[in-house]
Amino acid sequence: LVAQGPDVLCEAGFDGGEDKAETCHTILEKSYKATSDSTKHTYVERGSTYNIKGVGPLIFMCVSDESFGRRLPFVLLNDISHTFFAKFPELEDPNNKIDVHDENATSRFRGFAKVLRSKMDKYSNSPEFDKIKQIRQGLDEVKEVMIENIEKVIQRGEDIDVLVNKTDDLHLTSDSFKKSSRKLRQSMCWANFKMKAVTTLGFMIVLYVLMAMFCGADLSQCV
Repeated sequence: LVAQGPDVLCEAGFDGGEDKAETCHTILEKSYKATSDSTKHTYVERGSTYNIKGVGPLIFMCVSDESFGRRLPFVLLNDISHTFFAKFPELEDPNNKIDVHDENATSRFRGFAKVLRSKMDKYSNSPEFDKIKQIRQGLDEVKEVMIENIEKVIQRGEDIDVLVNKTDDLHLTSDSFKKSSRKLRQSMCWANFKMKAVTTLGFMIVLYVLMAMFCGADLSQCV
């Protein structure tokens, strides 16, 4: 649409129906005071962008799907504003304001709605938009792959944590086993030593008894 302040001079039909038209007019009424010469604003509402360009007292506004991004809608608005001023060159002077209450003054702008519609159709079917759409689809696919990879890394991190915990448990078990083995080996060595000592002592006692039988208790007879 094209407006002077909150007053609409001409507009093309909205593909989104009355809801988008109502939202567009509401945004215009609330934002026109903050819209001055060469200012640009974009408002996002329910998957649609409401793009505003100010040129002097005039406001050019278009509604587009959010998938169009920010650049293409303002290219459309630049094209519309240039065409508008080419048709109404006297309005390039910001001092030449339109009397919106004069029916004769405003009726001449209504035919510009056809220009708005043709421009909208042109940019809606623009090859540039197809390229932008392809790029966005590619970015969305890359985003999905990245999210999937991040989820796998997170899952892998959880698996690594579990493995680390198991390794720690195994390490503790290994240390306990080593200590138990060391104690068992010491116990077995001590038992072996005692067995050898008892065997040696027993052998010496038997040997003494045999010698005592033949040599006497003090072994003097065998000397």
